[in-house]
Amino acid sequence: MHVNVRHYVNEQVELMYLSKDGTVTHRKVKLLKTTSDYLYGYCYLRCAHRKFSKDRILAVLPLQKSS
Repeated sequence: MHVNVRHYVNEQVELMYLSKDGTVTHRKVKLLKTTSDYLYGYCYLRCAHRKFSKDRILAVLPLQKSS
């Protein structure tokens, strides 16, 4: 499933992500950039910049901005 997440660039989202080994994780990510195949962002679970394959993204939910 290719996910259109361009409108979330520079915002925080929650990803449901399927890793290469088949593990499903929920990740809070600040989305920095997207390409046709990848999403680049800062992953708060791993405390590092990460690259996510769009083919392995199961769901994307925008996180509410704090007031």
